[in-house]
Amino acid sequence: MNLTSTTTWDGSNDLSRGVDEQLISTNGHLRPLEKIELLVNRCLVISEKQTQTCGRMTTPFLNLRTEAVLSSIFRLVLGEHGEIAVDDVRLVKGLSIMRFEFYSDAIANLPKLSVDGTVDNAIHFSHWNGNKTPESVKADTSTEIVLNVVAAPNRQELTRGIDLVTNNHFDTDGILSVWTMLTGERALSLRSKLIAAAEAGDFSELSSVDGVRASIVIQGSDSPIDKSGSPLAARLAGAPVLDEAESYVLVLPHVEDVISNTGKYEELWRNQWQRIENALDSFAKGGSRVEEFTDVDLSLVTLAPEIFGPSGFDPAQDAAPFTAISRHAKGTLFLIATPLNGGWAYPD
Repeated sequence: MNLTSTTTWDGSNDLSRGVDEQLISTNGHLRPLEKIELLVNRCLVISEKQTQTCGRMTTPFLNLRTEAVLSSIFRLVLGEHGEIAVDDVRLVKGLSIMRFEFYSDAIANLPKLSVDGTVDNAIHFSHWNGNKTPESVKADTSTEIVLNVVAAPNRQELTRGIDLVTNNHFDTDGILSVWTMLTGERALSLRSKLIAAAEAGDFSELSSVDGVRASIVIQGSDSPIDKSGSPLAARLAGAPVLDEAESYVLVLPHVEDVISNTGKYEELWRNQWQRIENALDSFAKGGSRVEEFTDVDLSLVTLAPEIFGPSGFDPAQDAAPFTAISRHAKGTLFLIATPLNGGWAYPD
């Protein structure tokens, strides 16, 4: 069967909105079940508020049960007389149908894959303290761990066939871990970019410029302790979004584009990146400096006040430039200070 962008169906849920032309035209050689897998693995996001596809379907599917969304995808791909029961499709070799639900008591007793954050009654794919991640896939970030999982020849053994993915917080490494698990092997082509963004988000590492910028778009700061909310979620919602579950619903559909086309999101990362560049320049010119106390594994970081702007450090609004500091400091403990009013201030 050849699909076009006008493929529709007249089901009771009125899901007929067509399939993205580019998606279909570039994958016209796929067999029907392969097309189902590609569409489904664009990912399904489940929350109490809505269900939607994370792919490039023309219109998201809202307020529908997972089975209804899957059924519509099968009808679009297989045609009016090619409907397949969800349970049957789950048995098709190689077909992965994953879903995400932000952690809550409602799923506490369900088998699940806990990525990044760690929760009970779950298989852990996390770098957090106390995790029980299988040794064969361990890595520094949860995103890299999940990349190892989806690339593993024994993936089904590692995940035990569980299709529910969860996390208990929102940040760059968390959402990239979720997206990678939902997307599967297709995420592997973005491996280095995903890891760089995760390292920027969790460790303020400058593995790549675009990695830092993508993390700023997603979680809002190069500081792992900043909880001011996602700039991308805020733009999509038209207002700041502090609800972490809602941030997943908003941001997940855009993860691939943020990672692949970071430059188009400049308005969201420009100001934070300029701040990072100013701090890096200050270290390069010697205005800011680091003194290492290797006997206690401590880095004493002295920041030039001008990196915070013409007026110097403002405790009410300024935070330490963690990316620039991590680039230069080698200790496991940092003492960060900057001149203020004839004395010293210690930025968070």
